[in-house]
Amino acid sequence: MAGATKRKIRRAPGRPDVNRAVGREALLLAARQALKTKPPGEITLHEVASIAGVDPALIRYYFGQLSDLLAAVAVEISRDLRERMASVKGVQGSVRERLKLRVGAFLDVFHDNPHYHQIVVGYMYARDDANAKSALKLLLQSVDDLDELIKEAVKAGEMEPLDARLLHVATAALCEFFFSAKPVFSAIFGLNVESPAFREQYSDFIIDLILGNARRSGSRAFR
Repeated sequence: MAGATKRKIRRAPGRPDVNRAVGREALLLAARQALKTKPPGEITLHEVASIAGVDPALIRYYFGQLSDLLAAVAVEISRDLRERMASVKGVQGSVRERLKLRVGAFLDVFHDNPHYHQIVVGYMYARDDANAKSALKLLLQSVDDLDELIKEAVKAGEMEPLDARLLHVATAALCEFFFSAKPVFSAIFGLNVESPAFREQYSDFIIDLILGNARRSGSRAFR
């Protein structure tokens, strides 16, 4: 079989265009569209309504407040991420290849949703409600998958024992920062950090950190 890194993670069906969606779905899509260019604190109820082409009252009808809409968006993106992580679990390949697929899932989701963690922290986990519990359940499922992979790798002598919870969160942070702090990367490296070549190197660097090979990876200059 070809290397697992060449295998595409199964994606969810393409999301409908905001202009074709209706009702609750249109509002979720409009909010996600607004979040591509602005952090959640800068988005207004009227802006989301304008993108969706509806009266702001419709947001109140379906969600109540804008914060409730953003919490629902966070849950939806969490489901997207979980679907991609679940796809990795069934892939056959080396530990490195499967870890790289997990990193790729993070990078794909955060590319499309660069302010995801701001929404999660500010509008979901700050609450103790069904949205928070739903997202936490999805997160823990991905952590459990990673724990199984770590135990397999340790048994095979491919890596040292690591806390799956910490590793999952740390990997997510490295991947999200790649997009949320794009100007920092551009300033440091002086290039298009979203180029496929740079993303590949960044992904390999993260895997080398996880597997304890950072010295080897660091000896290769980023291009």
